[in-house]
Amino acid sequence: MTILLIFLFLRFALMALVPVLGDEAYYFYWGMHPSGGYYDLPPMIGWWLAPFAKISLAPFWLRIPNLVSLVLMSASIYEWLAHGIAKTRAKLIAAAFFILPLPFLGVVMFPDIPLLFFSYFSAYLFFRAATLKDGSAVSFLFSGALLGAAVLSKYFAGFLIPAYLFWFFTRRERNFKGLAWFIVGGLPFAFQHYLWNETHCWANIVFNFVTRQGASDGPLYQVLGLFALYIVLVSSPFFWTAFRSKLQFDLKNDVQNTNWILYLSQFLGLLWVVPLGIFALTAFSGRGQGLHWLLFILPFFVMWCGLRLDEVRLNRAFKFLVPFTGSLAVLGLVLAIFPYPILKPFFQNRLQFEFAHLTHREAFIQAILPDIRANDAVFTEGYTFSSILNYDLQRYARASGQALPEVSVWGSGSRFGRVFDWTSDFAALDGKRILIVTPGWFAGDVWPPYFKNFTRFERDFEGTHFHITLTDGFNAALYLKAEFRKPVETYYRNVGSGCSIWNLTHQPQ
Repeated sequence: MTILLIFLFLRFALMALVPVLGDEAYYFYWGMHPSGGYYDLPPMIGWWLAPFAKISLAPFWLRIPNLVSLVLMSASIYEWLAHGIAKTRAKLIAAAFFILPLPFLGVVMFPDIPLLFFSYFSAYLFFRAATLKDGSAVSFLFSGALLGAAVLSKYFAGFLIPAYLFWFFTRRERNFKGLAWFIVGGLPFAFQHYLWNETHCWANIVFNFVTRQGASDGPLYQVLGLFALYIVLVSSPFFWTAFRSKLQFDLKNDVQNTNWILYLSQFLGLLWVVPLGIFALTAFSGRGQGLHWLLFILPFFVMWCGLRLDEVRLNRAFKFLVPFTGSLAVLGLVLAIFPYPILKPFFQNRLQFEFAHLTHREAFIQAILPDIRANDAVFTEGYTFSSILNYDLQRYARASGQALPEVSVWGSGSRFGRVFDWTSDFAALDGKRILIVTPGWFAGDVWPPYFKNFTRFERDFEGTHFHITLTDGFNAALYLKAEFRKPVETYYRNVGSGCSIWNLTHQPQ
């Protein structure tokens, strides 16, 4: 218990001290703009963050639901396993999941925690409903609803459906009424996602199944090499002895208990093997993955291994995990507290502005605040920089009780579209003053036609420089048809005239 409290404290420290970076700031923007859907992912992470973002934008506060989710899952893993194995082993398995590096660092990871949370509890209820008669209809219904919520976090949750069905139909006892309730539970979520895409140019469907699939993720050897590395990191060598071990029956060895452990082992095995197999197929086809994509199958893998490891080997694995994850956590804290002296040599000749901005976020806001107050809107050319700058600016605005414009994206700004394409109302800015902040290299020579007046300045900041572009008399119609038309034709070309954004940028002259 003392060790778990120490790791809980380390998590609190990471939540408070690690700065908000690109992807996290991007999803915080979603929380500030809750919607029925977004360009690149379904809407759950926006819904997950929205009630917290209404109260405060402090990093610690916005990361609290992640920590609570992982604590609840660890407690549930113990409760689930304690039905059939010794409580000591169940505690060790739950504790091991709690301190594994990937879920440990999940306190600053979005949107994979909602996917992990809803997938896990859907599986828990599905197994309970299929193996217990009491309340099975309700459990099936909520299992389907939770899986629907998981799919609205990321489509990867759908990889669990064939695992559920294969396990269900290979058992002797098949509750088809319960399976019908499971489907009913998930239908509202599927309908909501269909309805939003139908009214928003099929943006999310097109991105995930057309645009993203057509993008290059590098040579095949690189994709497969990274996938193999991710498997090693996620599976954790501490549990590999489970692959040459048999199930451990350390409680009453009656037929009912033996069957329960066998059923659970089969179910858990499918829940990590099937998604991993699908990811492997995509890797062999040249489609890359992210390490965090595999997070949602991790509890099933850990529990599956735990059923095959006796108390001695579980203790040994736990004792190795403690210093390993603890060292990573301490390293993260040291870098968060002392980033400038440790990381400055690495960034001496690369990403100089980005590093200066990372280590002096409040100073940068103060440097551009007079310009922001004098303009009606603020833009940058990149989605990552826009997300971070907007988060810092809106947090400052709330703390100081001021109303400041939000930051959006100018031009195409990415190799993919982003949610800013939908939240930026350029037509409403017609004739207004616009501020464009550009770090480092400047490519704004094509901008003057979109404004009545156009002036740019180079400014120094912490030994590097950035550009400020001040404008007046924004020509919204020309910008939409000439500049904003580029990302629309690139990322929404598959929907054509049925898309409202397409129609906005392709009106006749």
